[in-house]
Amino acid sequence: MPYTPEHADWKDFPDTSTPIDQAALEHMETGIVDAHIAIDNHLADASDAHAASEISFTPEGSIAATNVQLAIQEVRDEAAGGGAPSTADYLVGTAQGGLSAEIVVGTSPGGELGGTWAAPTVDATHSGSSHASVQSAAEATAATNLNNHITDATDAHDASAISILDTAADFTATDVEGALAELQTRAEAHLADATDAHDASAVSTVPTGEMVETDAQTALQTLFTRSSVEYNYFVRQRALTVWEDDFLIGGTPNVGDNIGQLSWFVQDTGGTPVAPASSTYLQSHAVSLNPVTNGNYCCISLGTTSFLGANAFHFQWFGNKSILNDGSDAATSRVGLYNDAVGGTPTTGFWWEETSADTTWHVKSADATNGTQDMDTNVTVDGTNHLFELIYDGVNSLIVKIDGTPVSGSPFDVTGKVPQSINRFGPNITNVKTLGSAAARATRVDWWSLSIANTR
Repeated sequence: MPYTPEHADWKDFPDTSTPIDQAALEHMETGIVDAHIAIDNHLADASDAHAASEISFTPEGSIAATNVQLAIQEVRDEAAGGGAPSTADYLVGTAQGGLSAEIVVGTSPGGELGGTWAAPTVDATHSGSSHASVQSAAEATAATNLNNHITDATDAHDASAISILDTAADFTATDVEGALAELQTRAEAHLADATDAHDASAVSTVPTGEMVETDAQTALQTLFTRSSVEYNYFVRQRALTVWEDDFLIGGTPNVGDNIGQLSWFVQDTGGTPVAPASSTYLQSHAVSLNPVTNGNYCCISLGTTSFLGANAFHFQWFGNKSILNDGSDAATSRVGLYNDAVGGTPTTGFWWEETSADTTWHVKSADATNGTQDMDTNVTVDGTNHLFELIYDGVNSLIVKIDGTPVSGSPFDVTGKVPQSINRFGPNITNVKTLGSAAARATRVDWWSLSIANTR
C-alpha cells in the first residue's frame, strides 16, 4: 500500500511542531519494511511483474516498434507471412516439409568423402597421395608450352598486345603495333621531304684526303672557302708574271756572283751557296745554303724591293732542311717573298720559316706597319723533299699547302697582316746560323716558282 509520511512538512529546530519521537521513527521504519516486501514480491513475480507494453524497445532491423508488446506483434506478423525464404537453397541431411527449396545431401558425406559432416574424411584414392604424377604431367605440359612460346620467332604475340612504356612521351600509341605505325608514317614523311629532311650539319662525312671535316655542312663550307680563294687568285688577274728557276749552278759561287736562270744575287758572311750532289735531289742543279759559324748567314736574292703591296699570287718551292737543327747547332731558314737579304728578321712579305725554337714549319705574312701573323702548319721539319705552296687571293685569304695538301687551319685569314702599298719586298732565300759553330745547318732548294697577278 502507499506510504503516508508521519508529517507532511518537517520543520527545523527550534521549531518543535514536528518532533522526531518514537512514533515518528516507528512510522518510518514500518514504511521501509513494507517497501522491501513489495520489491521482493515484484522480483519474485515470474508471470506478471510488468506488462510487455510498459517495457521499452530500441528498433532493430525490420522491427520498428518502441516497446516489447508491439515488437512481439511485429515479429509474429512477419513470421506469419511465409517462414523461411523460398528463393534460398538449403543443404539438409533429410527432406524437410517446411522447406520448399532444400537440397538433400544425406546424413553423411558421399563421393570421394567419408566419415560424418562433423568430421569428413578423404577416400583411399586421394588420402595421403602427393599427386606427383599429376603435378609432373602438368609441369611438363607447361614447360613445352613455354618453350614453344619463347622459340616462336614469328607470332609469339600480336604487336598490338605488347605495351610500350614510352618514358620520353614520343608516341601517341600505347602498344608496339601503334608505335610502329607512327614510325612508318614519320619515315614516309621524312623520305618524301625534298627540301629539309636533314640539316647538312646533321649529315656525317668520313674524313678522307684533304678533308678532315666530319659533317656535310662544314665540309661544304671548307670546299667553298678553298675554291673561292683559288678562284679569286685567277679572276683578279689580267695577266700573270711567271718567275721560275731550276738553279743551274756548279761548284761554289762567290759573294757578288749571280746564279740560276733568274740571276739570283749571292751575298753572305760565310757559308756560300753550293750545288749538292746529283743523287741528293731529283735534279742535279739544286742550291744549298749552309752557314757554319754562329751569326753568319748565306742568302740568294732577287731584291728586297721588287714588289709593292700584295697582288694575288701562287708561290712554290721544292726542297728541304737537309741538315737538321739539334741542341748544338741550329739555323733559321726562310724561303719566300720578304724584305731582308742580310740575315735579319723580315717585316714585310710572305715566307716559309723554321727557327732554332721550332720543330715544325711556320708560314709568316707581314706588313711593316701592321705587324706579322705567325701560322704554325704543324708539319714537322725533316730532311725529306717536299713541295711547299702559298696561294694568296689578293684580299685576305692565304692557302698553305705541303705536298699538295692544305695544312691544318688553311686557308688562313690574314686580314691586315699583308704588305700594304707603301711597303716593298721581294724573292729571297736565307739561312742564318743562330746556335753553335761546329757544323753547318743547310737549306736546299731544287726549284723555285712564282706566278703573280696584275690586278684589274
